Amino acid sequence: MDSHRHNIYWQKTFAEGLKDLYDIIVIENDVKKLDTLKSKGYRYLFGDAMNHHLLIKAHLSTAKFLVITILDTQTKKIATRYAKVYNPEIVVIAGAKNETERDELQQIGVNYTILPKSLEAIEIIGKIIV
Repeated sequence: MDSHRHNIYWQKTFAEGLKDLYDIIVIENDVKKLDTLKSKGYRYLFGDAMNHHLLIKAHLSTAKFLVITILDTQTKKIATRYAKVYNPEIVVIAGAKNETERDELQQIGVNYTILPKSLEAIEIIGKIIV
């Protein structure tokens, strides 16, 4: 399975699973996805997750979690650094392409990383449950 499919599944799984438990704000930079977010009842901000002003608008200073589903490593690192500055107690969860990226992300403050093998297991379990 390619990482793009994992990323889409992971986003959907996290968002749907957490939507009823937490107040979720999705940061999305793809205009094509905004209508879907709106129709599913998600609060969202349009823009780039590397924009610290946007992260402030997303209330990172009071957030319990930051789930990063972006594939770009640099964006993950910048978003994590900003999150930890605004809220040192925030729990950051991010996907990692491999063990090397996992180690890099953990060094800069990501609390939990999910590797593609884990995502594959989540997808299989999701299909069994549904």
